[in-house]
Amino acid sequence: MNFENLIENYKSKINTRLSKMYDSGPKSLKNTFDYVVNSNGKRIRPVLTLLTNKACNGNVEDCLAAANSIELLHNFTLVHDDIMDDDRLRRGLETVH
Repeated sequence: MNFENLIENYKSKINTRLSKMYDSGPKSLKNTFDYVVNSNGKRIRPVLTLLTNKACNGNVEDCLAAANSIELLHNFTLVHDDIMDDDRLRRGLETVH
């Protein structure tokens, strides 16, 4: 598998797991979670986590939870930043608040 395919494979694994992470609960919270997590993010941080795991001969499935945790924390910091700065747009889309 070439490097570009590996990156796309990792992004797909990350996105699949993120989409299933919060699949029940109040609809308003689920919709908010989906809106934040399914934005057009590049997933650089979790992909780098999985690439580091691969470089250390780790199992990608064992590392997905850590990679997704890093992505969720990053998204939380963006939402927090938008709230603190009273921003109305992020990447051309309305912010959550």
